Amino acid sequence: MNPQTDNQVARTFLLEEQIVEEVYKAVTIDLAMMKGHIEDSLQAYGRDCWYLSDISLLKSTKREARDYLAKNSIAAGAAILTNSPISKMVGNLFLKFNKPEFPSKLFTDREKALLWIREQIELSKKV
Repeated sequence: MNPQTDNQVARTFLLEEQIVEEVYKAVTIDLAMMKGHIEDSLQAYGRDCWYLSDISLLKSTKREARDYLAKNSIAAGAAILTNSPISKMVGNLFLKFNKPEFPSKLFTDREKALLWIREQIELSKKV
């Protein structure tokens, strides 16, 4: 069975072993929404999956929600995918100022993002 979630923040599904794809909705995420999203993902996938996070539709994320995600993520790492200037700004702000405690990188190309995740998974197996 392929676990999935669909909440007010994003729709997620298991893309392949260890890789969860999440597509964020056109919302502004506050702290309560982020906590709920992380809890939903924890229940569906457990810890230590890699996330392909498409933030192209995302309007914004409040500072306290970004801070919470950076310090409380269940992800082993995340490739943040965007195709819009606004979501690119949101992604860059998160990476620059929140400094997540997991490997993360911003991409505009889905295939390059997936390649990076797969490389990171292989590197983590060698450690």
